[in-house]
Amino acid sequence: MSIQEFLQSRIEDDERLAHESVARTALEDSRLALTDDGRVSATGWRILSETALKREMLFCHDDAPSPIPGTPRIVCVTCEEPYPCQSLRIAAAVYSDHPRYRPEWRPDDPDTRAD
Repeated sequence: MSIQEFLQSRIEDDERLAHESVARTALEDSRLALTDDGRVSATGWRILSETALKREMLFCHDDAPSPIPGTPRIVCVTCEEPYPCQSLRIAAAVYSDHPRYRPEWRPDDPDTRAD
C-alpha cells in the first residue's frame, strides 16, 4: 500500500463517520468542542471540511518521474522533492496509530512530526 492509498483509505473512513454524524444531527457547525471529560470533539461538518482539504492535498502532491537527470526517479509534482514528500508524510502522521501506517512514512524533520 502506498502512502497515497493509505491516506485515501483514512480519508474515506473519516468521511464515512462524518456522513453518519451529519445524518443524525443536521444542524452542526464546524467548530471543535471541549467535552466534560476534557476531550475535544469535532462535528461531522468539521470532519467533512477536513477530508475535502486532504483530498485536494493528495491531488496536489502526486508523484511523477523526475524530469531532471541525476535526481531521485520519482518526485512530488508540487514540492519537487523525493516522493513521498514531507507534506504527505506530515498528513499521514496524523494516522500513525493505525495498524497499516508504515514507519518509513514518518516526517523527516522531528519538529514537524504529529506522531
